[in-house]
Amino acid sequence: MAKLRAGTETDMSFLDVKTILISYALTNAVCLVVVAFLWYHDRKRFSGLSFWVADYSLQLAAIVLILLRGRIPDILSIVAANAAVMAGALIFLMGMERFLSKKGPQIHNFCYLALFVAIHAHFTLARPDLAARNLNIATGLFFYTVQIVWLLSGRAAPEIRPLTRGPALVFTAYAALSLIRIAVFFTAPEPGQDLFRSGSNDALVLLCYQMLFVIQTYSLVLLVNRLLLERAILEEEKFSKAFHSSPSAVTITRLSDGRIFEVNEGFFTITGYDRSEVEGRTTVELNLWAREEDRAKVVAELSTKGRIHGAEFQFRDKSGRLLTGIFSAEIIALKGERCVISSISDITARVNAEMERKKLIGELRDALEKVKVLRGLLPICANCKKIRNDQGYWEQIEVYIMDRSDANFSHGICPDCEKALYGDLAEEE
Repeated sequence: MAKLRAGTETDMSFLDVKTILISYALTNAVCLVVVAFLWYHDRKRFSGLSFWVADYSLQLAAIVLILLRGRIPDILSIVAANAAVMAGALIFLMGMERFLSKKGPQIHNFCYLALFVAIHAHFTLARPDLAARNLNIATGLFFYTVQIVWLLSGRAAPEIRPLTRGPALVFTAYAALSLIRIAVFFTAPEPGQDLFRSGSNDALVLLCYQMLFVIQTYSLVLLVNRLLLERAILEEEKFSKAFHSSPSAVTITRLSDGRIFEVNEGFFTITGYDRSEVEGRTTVELNLWAREEDRAKVVAELSTKGRIHGAEFQFRDKSGRLLTGIFSAEIIALKGERCVISSISDITARVNAEMERKKLIGELRDALEKVKVLRGLLPICANCKKIRNDQGYWEQIEVYIMDRSDANFSHGICPDCEKALYGDLAEEE
């Protein structure tokens, strides 16, 4: 066993811990830049990315502090450095929970972090022991990475688990490496108290951590990009369904000349054109705008404001019939060109109905103005049925009404009066 270890140390003598740490720091710095760019580019789309940046920053700070060991107090180069490693792991866990919308309680994790710092401080300041500190680090990383693995493979929504499988495998490797370090502590611990002069085991562990860190960064970038791709596909599908199922006439045209790229079924229904008549042509060629100055106004407003909402214009269909439509449009970028997505809601029937309603109201108003209405209490004679006017004179009822309205009377005799006045003659007839 001693010969094997001696041979191993000779074979692995090229693994210098400080050199590996310097390489690890440079690699970590590059990964930090990558994750920071990821956060800057997608921070509005995904939650938790700022936590990833904080974790990577803490990991880099920890390596720098470790490299300064011997030049700064041990409480900084050992206790604070490894506390930063554990705090970074916890922060990454919290960030991943936010990223996956699976936030959970963290009180146990913060309590464990405090316990880790206390143990590390004890085996650094009170009773220096490199092997015990390595055991503490391995146990802490196992504690947090197992939770991250469970989050990615068990707590994540079933539909997203195929995308989180890669990062889950990376953190499974972290957990497995921690278990190996724990097993080495109990089976073949390495002597010595100086990390930079420790055996090949620590050097190999650092190399493994460095490789896993790079793979972790790649898997996170891949995860975000795959999610973006899925969202883009979903948004495209939603847009396509909304575009083609809308009853409005929806078009995508080039801003500069109005050349049509795409139209929906509602466009054909409203305008009467078919696809072969529309493809590759411009709105000017189709004579869609009833007034060219309206189109020029729309282009000018889109160029300055970027959008128009709810403007009313008149258009022409294939037959030349005028249509009234509510027009909305917005500038979009399509294949490197400024294009306009616009919709026209046909309100011709509603406008015509409103015009008919106004016409009818006008006619009724004119009719009412011509009608004189009798109101109030009319004093009428109980016998002769004359009405007393405002001057106190009694007038025949038909005279009173004719003077105060547009009504006219034609005279006749009802059967009862005829019998009363001409009784005998009426019976003979």
